[in-house]
Amino acid sequence: MARSAIALLPALVVLALPGHAAAQQQPYLGFNEAPAPSGSAGVVEIADLSHAALGSGGVVRFGVSWRSVEGSGWGAVDELYAALEARGLRGLPIVTDAPRSTNPLCMAPPCPPAPAHYGGWAQFVSEVARRYPGSVAIEVWNEPNKRGSWNTLLGPDPRHYAEVFRVAAAAVHSVDPTMPVLVAALAQVPKDVLGHDQTLRTFLSRFYAAGG
Repeated sequence: MARSAIALLPALVVLALPGHAAAQQQPYLGFNEAPAPSGSAGVVEIADLSHAALGSGGVVRFGVSWRSVEGSGWGAVDELYAALEARGLRGLPIVTDAPRSTNPLCMAPPCPPAPAHYGGWAQFVSEVARRYPGSVAIEVWNEPNKRGSWNTLLGPDPRHYAEVFRVAAAAVHSVDPTMPVLVAALAQVPKDVLGHDQTLRTFLSRFYAAGG
């Protein structure tokens, strides 16, 4: 994994859900890394660089792809999580990217699951919560207001994302009721483009209106 794939998170994340180990109302400083690495060298570099920069207690945000796990198993993600824990770092998994077979409107990865496949989505997300119990939180998707990250024929859909989020949150809390579940980080886009991008204001207002 190239060092350029690791970037310092631009913002601090405050988690304050009662009862969880992370619920100390303290900001967490960490790194954002590219989707799940391939090979031990990438895993070790991510963990070592993060630890060198942050020391124990830092957070590493990383993607966990349902499509990739279904194709090649949990090995790479398990290895990264174990490497972080061994160095006293905390993980922040992003659950994302359903198999293309779960959505007939999917153009290319990453794909959101269609409603008929919410059961499989819930099973995947609950397994993430079970496998990585020391995570500081679990985030549901990344930049769903942008076509490249919510890659369907119709583009970003706040109502659909609200459903995907609710299913994921319920799945996480079926494993650990105290685990914080985060709404996705959104892309900074300058204007709404029908079928392609939605601004933060447009996407969030529609997400909340849909019960998100």
